[in-house]
Amino acid sequence: MRSLQLCVLVFAFVLAGAARGQDLTQGDVWRWIPFEGKTDAKDAQIVRNTEYISIKLETVYAYYKSGFLENVRQIVVSSQVAFDLGDKKVEGSMVNRTWQKSRNSGDFIPVNDLLAVLSPATPTSIKIKVDFAGIGEDRFKAIFDILSNPDLKTALNLSPAAVAKAGLVTSILQKFLATPYTSSKPKEILSMGQGFVIRPTKDVDQPDSLREGYLVVMSGNENKGNDLTRIQSLPMGDIRFNRDNHALEVKKTDGSWQQFSGNSYVVLSVTRDVVKGSDEHSPWFQKFAEAVKVTDRLLTGDPLDKVKKEALQLWGEGSTLLTADGNYIEAERRTLRLKAFKDIEEGLKGKPGVTPDQARLGPDVPGVPLNYGQIVSDYQSELDHANLSGNLIVYVRGTSGKGLSNIEVSLDRANDPQGPQLTARTNSAGEAAFHNLKPGDYRVRAALPGFFASQVTTVEVPPRETRVLNVQP
Repeated sequence: MRSLQLCVLVFAFVLAGAARGQDLTQGDVWRWIPFEGKTDAKDAQIVRNTEYISIKLETVYAYYKSGFLENVRQIVVSSQVAFDLGDKKVEGSMVNRTWQKSRNSGDFIPVNDLLAVLSPATPTSIKIKVDFAGIGEDRFKAIFDILSNPDLKTALNLSPAAVAKAGLVTSILQKFLATPYTSSKPKEILSMGQGFVIRPTKDVDQPDSLREGYLVVMSGNENKGNDLTRIQSLPMGDIRFNRDNHALEVKKTDGSWQQFSGNSYVVLSVTRDVVKGSDEHSPWFQKFAEAVKVTDRLLTGDPLDKVKKEALQLWGEGSTLLTADGNYIEAERRTLRLKAFKDIEEGLKGKPGVTPDQARLGPDVPGVPLNYGQIVSDYQSELDHANLSGNLIVYVRGTSGKGLSNIEVSLDRANDPQGPQLTARTNSAGEAAFHNLKPGDYRVRAALPGFFASQVTTVEVPPRETRVLNVQP
């Protein structure tokens, strides 16, 4: 679980109108590093309104000899993400970690938080700001430990639920990140920032564009000369992010790799997707599901024409709700409508006495092209190949709070009771892990000793995220 050591990384994402340049005299330095096998900077640019972006804070290195953090024992690290949508801004904050200094020179602080997840690339620009702040008094440690709880970390997207939760937490964090909870001495606070632009096309390689890959932001307030100039001028193949040790590395003249540790820096990963799949909690999904369920009335004798009419009416209502859901790009909204249309037809086909021709809803339905079947098939193939899976970690505790080993934990989809069931046994720490799960709601069963029935809990596993569930009698 989380260490009792204390560190808070304050990581702020705020949209800016334009990205800051790479002039060392004007601020901090950033480098883009492609993911393995992807080296085309132009192709890696994020295109506005055509894809989803996920941004993860991979690692943080705090350099203590800068003069800013030299006399600090405990550090605060938090994040703020803000999307500038033109007419409004959406933003959210989180405390990523609490840490106590373990070395005099600097610390690699383990962070692995999603700051934004599958959010439509509709903003025009993003500015990243990072603050390292010292905690004023030891008695405030407990406050920041609570604020760094995973339950308070909201990976920002544009869904109303995420925006509401992020807004509430943000107002709380802004209070506790100010004095007297953190140090009021300026030299104990280090800030860095950098801006990126999201453009409508990628016809030309724009140096300030947000790109898929690793983004490294290094403080321009420390060793502003040789080290940062060298990092800035290194060829693409001479700088890398090592996922094994979560450190930024530069190539030496003899071909070996050396960790870069002369400045504070953060490493972000930016990934893009063209699909995100259905949101089972959305009102439009419920309408589509209700439309499919209407086809069951054929089993009780309702006329086919009546069932079709009611199903199409619900489908139309769901389509209207989906059109208003800004958490999706337009291309996927259109395909989701067609998928629901196809699901209704499949529901009709599965009923006794209904032929394939009778199950057709008609070629003249507005907004439904003749090749909708192929479009839905291609979309399903994209979903099957998209890396949208999440993880679930279940901790089983006894009444004393100690982890219970060798407890069987089972898992199945909440909306598919006849579907496959996954099982795992807890290790010596009371932990059972389930990886590569499709996003959605799951039922978790734990056979606790001394109880006649298993304890059952429902939990949502979001895409890309790792959800932690504590089970205790």
